[in-house]
Amino acid sequence: MREVIYKKAFKKQYKLMQLRGKEMSKLKQVITLLAHDAPLAPAYRDHALSGDFAGFRDLHIEPDWLLLYQKKEAKDFPEGRATAYKLS
Repeated sequence: MREVIYKKAFKKQYKLMQLRGKEMSKLKQVITLLAHDAPLAPAYRDHALSGDFAGFRDLHIEPDWLLLYQKKEAKDFPEGRATAYKLS
């Protein structure tokens, strides 16, 4: 399962969508699918973006409600912190 990181802008938009009366369970459902790398239904019209948004994807929760997201691949890093030292 992927870790979901919510940016500040997302949190603001989430509150706005609640105020507009959107069915937030639809958003939660699609985020759960993305977190589990489950296949998305064609109705979501998931696609990659280009230009300034290269590396991002978007999908349609409803015709007038989009989710812009980015999936980052996990890298295998050892635990701890890597530090470079200059020896004199």
